Amino acid sequence: MTPLRLPTALRLLRRGIGVAGMIAVGWVIVQLYQFMAPVSPATFDPAAWRDPIDHYDRNNPRSRMVDDVMGRLTVGMSPAAVTDLLGPPDIPGDDCAYYHIGWRSQMMDPDSLAVCYADGGVSTVRIHHH
Repeated sequence: MTPLRLPTALRLLRRGIGVAGMIAVGWVIVQLYQFMAPVSPATFDPAAWRDPIDHYDRNNPRSRMVDDVMGRLTVGMSPAAVTDLLGPPDIPGDDCAYYHIGWRSQMMDPDSLAVCYADGGVSTVRIHHH
């Protein structure tokens, strides 16, 4: 077998780099599509909401239910009523309680549902982007 001449080896190397580059670009496009795909809404399911979840799970069922949950939380609702509905918060606080919902906004970090209180009841409910 004759050794490859340098120009032939360089052409093969360039071709291999070109193919690898196209594969890498294709992979990035697929990942961006999956990352940016909209979340399909779902009706609030108390059992599914209360199941132990991984905050970093991209398929967190809470992210699909959060719109319905936000509609169920009303201004003035007591913290006890919120806990009865959603269970204990993942991050309790004096002013706001946070429930992990995963990558709702498609930002760099997972999001949370922030239920904020004033005067003994719910004052605001919002998606908290970390």
